[in-house]
Amino acid sequence: MLARLSLSRKAHRDPFDFKVSLPILSCAVFLRLTVGTERRNAARLEQEGQTSKRSIAFAYAVIGWLAVASSGFGFFCIAYLAKCALGINLLSGPSPFHPLYTLFLAH
Repeated sequence: MLARLSLSRKAHRDPFDFKVSLPILSCAVFLRLTVGTERRNAARLEQEGQTSKRSIAFAYAVIGWLAVASSGFGFFCIAYLAKCALGINLLSGPSPFHPLYTLFLAH
């Protein structure tokens, strides 16, 4: 029966499955991000506490924060490249982000 369960799990792989173990201080923390279609029915989701408004609000907050952070980073990179291309120097001395500009020019 265990072999059958193992085979059935392999048949239902999620499209995105990221796993990593991070050593933090004296212990290791396991991080897993899996994205795919929900295959559990509504009764099982309710039983596992996955339908509470608090859990859903937290998930949307994390997704929103990641979207804003990645958009902000992208905007910063584009703005920096435009500043460099126009020859605008806001600070005296070499910029710590200049390797980004040279990487962009190399391609």
